Amino acid sequence: MNKQTPQNHNPKKKPCHICGCQKFIWGRSFAPNRELLGTSCLYFLADTGSWRGGEKLRARKCSNCDNVQLFADYEKEKAAQKEAFKNSSGIVV
Repeated sequence: MNKQTPQNHNPKKKPCHICGCQKFIWGRSFAPNRELLGTSCLYFLADTGSWRGGEKLRARKCSNCDNVQLFADYEKEKAAQKEAFKNSSGIVV
């Protein structure tokens, strides 16, 4: 029997995909004009989603090349993937 195992990787722990540096300045995305709406954070919203399904975006800036990369809530995504895997395979992880 071929057992599936979920990929165990965290993109936040990977080096910069531009220069390979592993030193980052962490922060959040910011949109000052959105303060009128009660939030200054940017959100990811899937085309099929609603505002309630939006995820706050975090950001990291490479200390070497200044590349900025955005991340949705990784722990939330990881938990959803784990649940989907458990439901599809019947294996408890």
